[in-house]
Amino acid sequence: MGYIQVFIVTNCLELPIYAWGLKRLQAPWKSCLLFTIFNSVTHPLVFFWMMRWPFSYLTNVMIAEAFAVVAEATLLKIFFAKSNSLSWMRAFSLSLTANLVSWQLAAVINYFTLS
Repeated sequence: MGYIQVFIVTNCLELPIYAWGLKRLQAPWKSCLLFTIFNSVTHPLVFFWMMRWPFSYLTNVMIAEAFAVVAEATLLKIFFAKSNSLSWMRAFSLSLTANLVSWQLAAVINYFTLS
């Protein structure tokens, strides 16, 4: 249950940020579904691949989080490309905020619930 819980906690922390940030562009449930799909792509790459690189833990975290922010902002921009209603700055700021919140809070929540 370990990884599944980590993924669920991370996803649940990020979803409200994306749903709020995209509320003018689509229904909140659509944002939640979209970002669950996005997270199901980026999160395993971060968790199983990037965090096992031969660098220090801090270096791995910084690279992995930078990747997640850029990848999710890019996926967001691609998804809304036809409507041209989402700027790169907005996509990046939403992704950065969601990933910072989940990076900080997921670690605390998982520490107390997985221990």
